[in-house]
Amino acid sequence: MITQPTIPQLLETIRDELGDKVMPHVDDAPTRVSIEMMQAVLNQLIERSEHEIAWMTSEIDAIQDAAARLAPTLSQSDALDAAVADFTSNRAESMQLSAMTADYQRACEVLSCLGEAAYADGNDAAINDVQALLNARLATENAAIGEFIAVGRD
Repeated sequence: MITQPTIPQLLETIRDELGDKVMPHVDDAPTRVSIEMMQAVLNQLIERSEHEIAWMTSEIDAIQDAAARLAPTLSQSDALDAAVADFTSNRAESMQLSAMTADYQRACEVLSCLGEAAYADGNDAAINDVQALLNARLATENAAIGEFIAVGRD
């Protein structure tokens, strides 16, 4: 089985080649900015390709746990029940990115319905749990996006 180089290593090589071998031969300012933009995108792809499935799996597990804990404490919600049923009955057995993304989308619907039910009930504990999940998601999204780089500006 081919395990080396990894996708992040291949992307790093492309990024570095652009900077070390192509950029020194480019005098056109707009083309240099384009290369810098490509390098910034490659940096994001390196981070995402290394962690994306783990990030989704972790959030899926946290949402599943929250649904198991919170749903019994909330008033009956057909939307929440349907989202949980769809999520649990359609879980993928594959670690392929497309399968994980589909699971993640179903889990996100569960989270949305949990939030709606928690707010409808005025259940502060459930609202706080849902908000904690959303805060964790935001932290992950910030890690995936990386730091802002003003390409073309020195």
